[in-house]
Amino acid sequence: MYVYIEFVIIDNLVITALIALISYRILRVSVSKKRVALASIIATIIAVFYPFIYAHFLLLLLLRIVVASILSLILFIKKAPILKGAIIFLLSTATLAGIIFMLGFIILGSANNALYSPFLEFPIGLFFLIPMLIYYPIKSLIKGVSKSRSTNEFYYNFEFIALDKKIKGKGFLDSGNFLSDDKSGLPVVVISSKLTLKILSQEQLFLIATNKGEQIQKEARYLNITTIGNNSKLLIIKAKKFKVYLDKSKNIMSEVMLGLSLNEIGQADALLSPLLINI
Repeated sequence: MYVYIEFVIIDNLVITALIALISYRILRVSVSKKRVALASIIATIIAVFYPFIYAHFLLLLLLRIVVASILSLILFIKKAPILKGAIIFLLSTATLAGIIFMLGFIILGSANNALYSPFLEFPIGLFFLIPMLIYYPIKSLIKGVSKSRSTNEFYYNFEFIALDKKIKGKGFLDSGNFLSDDKSGLPVVVISSKLTLKILSQEQLFLIATNKGEQIQKEARYLNITTIGNNSKLLIIKAKKFKVYLDKSKNIMSEVMLGLSLNEIGQADALLSPLLINI
């Protein structure tokens, strides 16, 4: 019987990776691609040289135990209980080996041939690799589209006029943003540093830098923000107009106060208040 080394390499790389992925799935832990790759490479190197090792059965058994222990440490240390991971890894290996044996028996019609004869003209690893190459990209695509749709449901276009500047942007509806001006009772929309710099002149920025921000507008004042372990002040000003675009037929015009932030707000230009939109 001839065994091509490329068959051994492909089979061990793919099958070890598949067993590792199955083990992670059963353990319900996140997949570490680097660990899977490292374990597959080590298992493949050992598989290539294993046929050339001539030793007593007990020594070969000890070698297999050492290899299984090394692979288990690589895959599961600080990720899952190592012993539990090792057992699941070995059981997954046995299950996959049983499936491969069953395929060989069905194709060749003999248990002996299934054990010692190749039953395909290509590496058995390709039998598993091709579905994996199809499954994971499709899964990532579906997950990305689903996440994008889910996130986009909370983004709304808006425009406002403040300090004689007309500004447009995309706001994120923050369900936890119930900030309101304690004096006027108006909701507060926190705008990003990008928009803050657009509406403020150099003189107004200087006033803010010198803690005189209340002078930039009659309605301007500082709002105390209290969070866990932190107290800060947010300068708010009155927007002359603030329109939120829900869709082509339904838009909302609101009176709001703008919170002038000097930080970016992720991919959004502002944090919208649920008080603006009836959801």
